[in-house]
Amino acid sequence: MPGSTVKITVEEYVTPPSPCSYYADGRKAVFGLEMSNSCSAQDLYGLLALRGCRRQGTVVYRTRCPGCQRCISSRVPADRFMPDRTMRKVLNRNSDISVSLTRAIPSEENFSLYKAYVRARHHGSSMEDYSYEDFSSTLFSTNVCTRALEYRLDDRLIGLAIIDILETGISAVYTFYDPDMPGRSLGTYSILKELELTAAISPDKHLYLGFWLCGLKQMDYKRRFRPFEVYWNGKWQEISSCLGEIEQSSEMPCR
Repeated sequence: MPGSTVKITVEEYVTPPSPCSYYADGRKAVFGLEMSNSCSAQDLYGLLALRGCRRQGTVVYRTRCPGCQRCISSRVPADRFMPDRTMRKVLNRNSDISVSLTRAIPSEENFSLYKAYVRARHHGSSMEDYSYEDFSSTLFSTNVCTRALEYRLDDRLIGLAIIDILETGISAVYTFYDPDMPGRSLGTYSILKELELTAAISPDKHLYLGFWLCGLKQMDYKRRFRPFEVYWNGKWQEISSCLGEIEQSSEMPCR
């Protein structure tokens, strides 16, 4: 009924501590796995994305790491986003790329691209040793509306962005691309195309970009997409209003 409120019960299961995948200083990562029998997985993720949760496989989770608040969920309001001069150049530079929205299905073609990307960008990580089965289950296993943005040049796959389409916005899951095309800035290009898609089809018009980590250089590119919002102190807010507090909590500069 219009105006009625539906109560959803959510249970959280906390994982045992495990080594942090971002910092090599011995800190431990703990996650809260969010589950509910009172709504669909699609509805649950849509609601919990508004509270900073993320999805991996068929699990919706949030960080519960002891003594650490550096993993901060982030998003960009697509209807207020305006590309800067550098971003407009990236769009123009890649005007010859064909972009299509497809079902998110693993294939030998995108696995080969993934392996090349990981070798170049995450050399030495456990991701480099993924089998095809690991790749399929980690990136493509889903119980929500998951799609892929394919980027092709002369019919050759040069990039793939896996995204979740929710009532509360679009969530970027994982993006990989040809590492031998640095001049094209394919990572930036992909986020720009995801923002275009979000503005066109999402009722909430927010693109969720996953975790932004204070002081971690490889994550700081996300702040270039403005207005940049973070989930801090139980609410979404522009980072300019809480950066000082985040730095104080992290005991390090984020600038």
